[in-house]
Amino acid sequence: MGNYLTDAEIAEATRMLELIYSLPYGVDMIGPVWEQVFARVKGGVWSGKRDNRPNPDVIVGEVRYSVKTEKIDHAVTRKRQTAADFLGYHEDLIVARPPVDELLKTPDELHALPADELGARVLRAYNTIAKQNWDRISILLRLRGREFIYWEIDPPIYDIYGYDWVDSEKSRGQSRNINTRPKPAKFKWTSRGSQFYVRYTIPLDADIISIDPRPFTWDELLSLRR
Repeated sequence: MGNYLTDAEIAEATRMLELIYSLPYGVDMIGPVWEQVFARVKGGVWSGKRDNRPNPDVIVGEVRYSVKTEKIDHAVTRKRQTAADFLGYHEDLIVARPPVDELLKTPDELHALPADELGARVLRAYNTIAKQNWDRISILLRLRGREFIYWEIDPPIYDIYGYDWVDSEKSRGQSRNINTRPKPAKFKWTSRGSQFYVRYTIPLDADIISIDPRPFTWDELLSLRR
């Protein structure tokens, strides 16, 4: 029995995911595809908006969902092979992309501001986005195109001055990367793409969806259009 999705929702998600990964070109699933599957599973409406995610992706009744999905194949180790092995593990996810020009009063501030002040502005922007647009954050992690980990949370609101920010060693050229300390960083932000990362703990009670796709041939797909 699911903890975040009902049994019926898990069954429908399994059916839809098996279909997607059975397609000849279904090597992976991009975000908008999962958003539409999620909307169908929940009986909601997909917004169809791709504007750096300040708006809800799916609305179910009066509940506004921000829907996230990430691939975690990079985190597979000898000890972490299956979805169950990842429960309790930590993963960095892009949760928002607050526009850089809205964080700065002048372009020069990108490199002039102390990391703590820039980080506080990033958290303030995230808090505003979360308060105004989201009721729930929905997260699906994809593992090798055969297993999926799903959970939901209420959007956290963070103390904007409650963290110690420093410049990252990964900053290059005109971009600026900052992250909190100590390591591993709770938050990261990069000016290139204005990507705000949050380090989440995968709940021990997260739902696991397993699929067994049956690959379609191109001829089988083309025959459906006749």
